Formats: sequence, C-alpha cells, structure tokens
Amino acid sequence: MVVSNSAKNSPRPNRKRILHQLLLALGATSNIEDALELCLTIALDVIGMDCGGVYLRDDWGNYRLACVKGLSPEFVKNNRFYHIESARIKLLSRGSPLFWEYKEINAESVDDILQEGIHSAAVIPIMYKGQMISILNFASRTQDVILPACRRELEALAPHIANVLARIRAEAQCLSGLGEIGQPVRRALPYQYSN
Repeated sequence: MVVSNSAKNSPRPNRKRILHQLLLALGATSNIEDALELCLTIALDVIGMDCGGVYLRDDWGNYRLACVKGLSPEFVKNNRFYHIESARIKLLSRGSPLFWEYKEINAESVDDILQEGIHSAAVIPIMYKGQMISILNFASRTQDVILPACRRELEALAPHIANVLARIRAEAQCLSGLGEIGQPVRRALPYQYSN
C-alpha cells in the first residue's frame, strides 16, 4: 500500500482566502445548481481530493444526487439515490460526518467504491435546524487518509453551506408563490416544521 503524501492531503496554502471567496460567492448565488457546483469544486480543490457529489433531500425525505465531479457514469448510476430509511441515511441523520480510509474501504469490500478506485472518502451531512437537508461526499483515488486539518475544514464548511441552501430554497419558494403576503413566515422556510 502506498503511504499517502501528507503535502497532497493537507489543505491548500491559501485555503482561508479560498474559503472566504467561496462564502462570498455563495452569498451572491440564488441558483441551487450553481451553489452546489461551486461548493463541490472549491471544496475538492481546498482539501486536495479528486471526486465527489452532493445529495439534496427531496420532498419525500429521500436523497438524490444533484451534483457530481470526477466519478464514472456507472458509479453515479448506482449511487444516485438514497431512501430515507436506508442505513446510511439513518446514520448520517445524527449529524456526524463519516470518514473512511483505504484500509476501512478495503476491509468492508464495498464493491462499487473499490471498482471506482477510491482510497479515502468523507461524507458530511448538511444540517439545518436539526434536519439533514443535504449530504456532501468527497473522495480520493490517490490519498489513503484524510488528515485531521482537512476533516476540520470540511466540517467547518457545513453550517455555511446549510445556510446558503436554506436561503436559496426559501427564495425559490417565495418566488413560486408560497411566500405571499399574509402567509406565515415558516411557509417560506426551506423545510416544513411541525407545530
């Protein structure tokens, strides 16, 4: 097994500036597809990983792949949807990120991940008001581990991304007529909450 190159796996030197620019760009974005593309592209660059995807929660609570970079069409086809009752969604709904190193992926014999050549992966749940609204997935075919500094940066991005996605969804709902004058403000929020 090849030992991971710490320099390659470490966050980029100008990462704080890049992350600041990402947050500014996200603040000016009103399109969900643009926001997801921006998040995925910048985050992959900042942490030095080469592929990933973003899942969004649909109206039924399931998660659908909404944006992808660097993954094969076959892998995307096999992983484009997670049911709300799946073990992975239940685990992620607790709000804790998951990180896998090469030895763990190899030990679990996750066929599609092994076939894709993935050596390490990070799965970051995006939580908003206690609900998981999105899932960020980052993976590497060259790095066997994800260093603690990269893990911290991914986790630090999550609440910012949650706020941006919530804002974009609220704006879209307002524009579609759900936020008309006289309706309760909570109707314009990204996800319905029980009273």
